[in-house]
Amino acid sequence: MKPVKNWLQLGVLVGMALLGTAMFALGLHMETYESPQVRYYNQGVALYEKVQSDETVLDEAILNFDKSLDEYRARENPGWLESKIYPSRSSELAALALSKKAVLLLMKQKTDDAVKAFKESISINSGSLRQELLALTMPREDMSAQDIARLADQAFVTIHNLEMLWGKSPEMQMSQGKNPGKGEGYDPQQAPGEPSPGAGKGGDPNAI
Repeated sequence: MKPVKNWLQLGVLVGMALLGTAMFALGLHMETYESPQVRYYNQGVALYEKVQSDETVLDEAILNFDKSLDEYRARENPGWLESKIYPSRSSELAALALSKKAVLLLMKQKTDDAVKAFKESISINSGSLRQELLALTMPREDMSAQDIARLADQAFVTIHNLEMLWGKSPEMQMSQGKNPGKGEGYDPQQAPGEPSPGAGKGGDPNAI
């Protein structure tokens, strides 16, 4: 290896070494990165599943879903650099967080708040199978045919749960209006089942 002849060469070598180190650190950070929205959602889901055997974690589950939703709303208009480095926010997880939060609110007998959460979930994910409508409610989020079908299934569960709730409370139906908006091609009379988890960061099902 030839010796460094002047300070300019030394500066270039040091600069290249620092740049390489910075790029390596950034790559490592992105490899292990989990967005706060996903992290709080996952924590909320873990507690949501635990509520059946331990209702003392109910409020904590709601809090984590709220934190996940706060992160979702905070990233509505990301800066240019942020949008290039970090993955987009997930409207799918936001809709699921609201749907699950609504179920927990029903357990707390907060029916009005539950209805509000169900309706907000549907406003984010209406269950539409049309790409152009999804582009309006979920901008900057590329959806495959499989993604769209999954979103429709999730919205159907939320819509059905809301309609079942209204069916048990006619006075609420009269005061708030009946039709929450149905997913295309779905019969709201079918059994809803449990709100199903969606994909987390990068579509990884293990992130949920």
